[in-house]
Amino acid sequence: MQEVNKSDEIPEFVECPLYKKTIGIGACIDVQEVAARHIKERILPNEIREIKGFRSICLNCENNLDKKYER
Repeated sequence: MQEVNKSDEIPEFVECPLYKKTIGIGACIDVQEVAARHIKERILPNEIREIKGFRSICLNCENNLDKKYER
């Protein structure tokens, strides 16, 4: 079994460029799943859906789990 490095653990909170504040990782994952078109947009608040290019902003965010942790 591979040992997990403490610095590789997923944080509880991250800075979100869409919400423009710190959000819980659950909310971050929801946005990422919508941005990747894995789940429907309607789960997100209007304030996020109305941001022009929100998908691209999310997918290019330094906190995007796919980019950061190669899951």
